[in-house]
Amino acid sequence: MDSDDNVTKKDTTDALNTLHNNHPDESSSSLSSQQVGGIRNRKKANERKVKIDNFCGACKWKDADFTCNERVVFEVTKRKVSVEEAKIANLEFCIDADDRIGDVNRDRAASDDGEEWGDYSRSLNVSDFCGICKWKEKPKVSCAARVLLEVKTSGRTIEEAKLANLQDDCFDPSGRFTNDMGDFILSPICGGCYRAKNGTKAGTGYSAVRGLEIDDFGTECNSLQLVELRKIMKEKNDMTIVDKVFESNKVVAQKHKDCEICNVDTCWKRFLDEDDAITKENKRFDTKYWRFDKAAPKISKSVALVLPSLPEELRIPSRRHEDIEDFLTEKYDAREETDRYIPFLVEYNPSLVQIPLGLKPSLPHEAAYLTTLRVTPANNCFKEEVYSNLKSNRKEVWDSMMWTSTNHLGLAVLDRNYQMIPGYDAIIDLANEMKMQKTNGHFGVEPSFMDYRLATLNGEVYLNINTDTVIITKLMIRSKDFVKYDRRYYSQIKTKRMFNVKPLYGGEKLDITLLHQFNTIWSGGSRGKNYALFTVPNATHPNAPDSIYAEINVNPYHKVSQIYPDEIEMLKKKDVKTRTRRNYMLDGIMQRKVKHNNATVSNRAPHASFSTVDEHWFPGNNAPFEPFSPVAHGGACCIELRKSQVLPVGNAMKTFGDHEYLLVGIAHSLVEWKHWYNYHDVAESDKALLPFQHYVSFLYAFEPYPPFNLRARSGYFCLGYPGEDEGTVNPNSVLTFNRKLRQHNETFNCAQIHFVSTLVEKVDEDNMIVIGYGLNDCTSRLVEVSKQEIAKLLFPDPLEMNLQERK
Repeated sequence: MDSDDNVTKKDTTDALNTLHNNHPDESSSSLSSQQVGGIRNRKKANERKVKIDNFCGACKWKDADFTCNERVVFEVTKRKVSVEEAKIANLEFCIDADDRIGDVNRDRAASDDGEEWGDYSRSLNVSDFCGICKWKEKPKVSCAARVLLEVKTSGRTIEEAKLANLQDDCFDPSGRFTNDMGDFILSPICGGCYRAKNGTKAGTGYSAVRGLEIDDFGTECNSLQLVELRKIMKEKNDMTIVDKVFESNKVVAQKHKDCEICNVDTCWKRFLDEDDAITKENKRFDTKYWRFDKAAPKISKSVALVLPSLPEELRIPSRRHEDIEDFLTEKYDAREETDRYIPFLVEYNPSLVQIPLGLKPSLPHEAAYLTTLRVTPANNCFKEEVYSNLKSNRKEVWDSMMWTSTNHLGLAVLDRNYQMIPGYDAIIDLANEMKMQKTNGHFGVEPSFMDYRLATLNGEVYLNINTDTVIITKLMIRSKDFVKYDRRYYSQIKTKRMFNVKPLYGGEKLDITLLHQFNTIWSGGSRGKNYALFTVPNATHPNAPDSIYAEINVNPYHKVSQIYPDEIEMLKKKDVKTRTRRNYMLDGIMQRKVKHNNATVSNRAPHASFSTVDEHWFPGNNAPFEPFSPVAHGGACCIELRKSQVLPVGNAMKTFGDHEYLLVGIAHSLVEWKHWYNYHDVAESDKALLPFQHYVSFLYAFEPYPPFNLRARSGYFCLGYPGEDEGTVNPNSVLTFNRKLRQHNETFNCAQIHFVSTLVEKVDEDNMIVIGYGLNDCTSRLVEVSKQEIAKLLFPDPLEMNLQERK
């Protein structure tokens, strides 16, 4: 029975299809009652007058210290009988004639101080079976595979095999604590317990993870709890399964200091100030596990961004949305022979900065913001089957769209209402303009430049771009009417000290200049991307320019490097040849290494300020957004959040400490490809619980000086779809509804991919911020949010976001 490898792929597929579609009557067996070994002095099942529906699984068996369900499991396992036969054989001991089971259940589920856990106290049954769980902690054997093997080799039915394996780690304790999905799920298991880890001391077990030195993360408290639960399941028969789960959490909390958060009796108190009167009352609370779309900050105003300079013939016509595969194929077949991409473009992933004072005289008086966008054919606008059909039927069409070298820079000047000023928007083919277009790579068409971001540093605008790593230059945007009188400007252009950029489309009134060649930020290694740049006052010279920093990683450790973006040291060409995804055309830029100081690494990130459904659905090692190396990249940074803008609830004031303000950013995480997606013994229905490349965001707050310790981080959330009242309409906005965020068979009211790419304070209103994000690599959106909303997520009211008293 312990052989796990003698099943063919076809057998696996067939049996698993049966496993996930079986019906209740499949457990019936033709065995006669005489075949029920060890059960004596009982009448035959067909002579009984009481129907099997009256079987009471939660009743005590013969007044013993175990339930009738547990007796059935024993007989199925030890005596090789069917579930139905075992129930019939035990009916005389397992009937609740007086409907007293509710009282019995509650008595057995009561805690030491008499508090009741109510509906959570049902007994273990086949509905608790977890097919995706590991069988007896064997890394390559799932519980579904074990059931398959037993069905094949022992003649058991699927239901019998499931019951026989329930106590071998094949049930998910968290699945027992649930309510109907509203804004959140309620559970007595404390928020943070499923993600807590024991033995995560910085300075031990260091390993390189994506350029970040971090520890080995210790052991998940959830794994330790399962070990204790397995012991308790075998040793203590006088407890319900729920009591056993609670007891195992308490044991782990007592044995391991880092797992104290798992003690169901006391862990909820961490959300409250120790002087709060509630902590001294004899109460119990459930934890709220929020939906991603219900945990997002409240939006005050929103705007869709549309580049007027994008020619209408390069947009996807609305009339072709329904036959998009035909449209893409037609565009591909009609393209010029030398074109390597389908001739259409979409704009998304906005970056936004306030116009610095030094640039205002050279721009229209209404100019308030400068924005960039990524303009490319590569997109995820349509349903997944569109792309899979193209890959199967016309792969060259898919390649030319998704592997395109075309990643243009969209740039525009906006007024205070985020409207583009006529004549001041442009689309630039920056790679070809600078003669840096990549000629090697997958089909020879990988882009040289990807996402474009802006940052205002010491009154200057900088443009940084994802390439092999991150490159940066200083950018100057001015009106052409202003420039034509600037003789010094023309002199510098002629001596090649600056690079004037010519738009591909638009830019009739706009002069765009790179003030020097791109330099490369090597602080995060050869695979860096999405660095956020920010400044803080110079600690040693208050009158000097602010110090400039590049944020390399956010979570679980905040890694930040001080940089000098206009100063370089030239690397030898051999030093840049070994980088991953090397682009030969960029070798010259890669040699121009930005001077930087050694990176600082903060303390470990604190627990999330509130919990979300992923923690409840996927505890421990199964965390969808936090695998063994949970390195979250920044999306956008930073704004100031002052202590005066935060309500004095919970531990908010203690978190600020002596700081009058903290810096706040937004990072993203996503479900990456899991190795078990390729396992044949994992059913498609299980894989569908965790689809990959689905994005969530979270807020984080850190101290405004090195090592920029993380002081708070929010739970996960997603930002929503464009509304009908956003003024300018992006024709692609309707397409973003084609792909929604999904998890655990639940669909959320937000895009599968929402990618936050900018975070700035609103002009002349420092209590409001502007968040910019792309939706499904298809369109872009700017939203206004108050700082009070940000504070509510980072420092929530415990009784609003974390806890609900159990009545």
